[in-house]
Amino acid sequence: CARCGGTAGDPYGYSRIEKGHFIVSVSGGSRERWADDYRFRYDASQKAWLLDSVLREVTDTETEKQKRVELGAKELGAITFAEFDPAKLPNAATLD
Repeated sequence: CARCGGTAGDPYGYSRIEKGHFIVSVSGGSRERWADDYRFRYDASQKAWLLDSVLREVTDTETEKQKRVELGAKELGAITFAEFDPAKLPNAATLD
């Protein structure tokens, strides 16, 4: 949605499409800026796009503290594009 990025507005950043995979990048926030990159790869045996990796970051723009969570296919399991819900994935660790 257009307001889901907090004071930054529309959270959609970009999509990058390459052979066999694509990435969707979103970000938002205000003082604490968050960014998520979702990478999907095509699995020919399942004839489906599967979530391959997730990079979640949060940065405090005042203190420059940063936390990052990287999840691979092993941690994610088999999540198809149709089943994908970013709200069900672990968040980047909160800043202290």
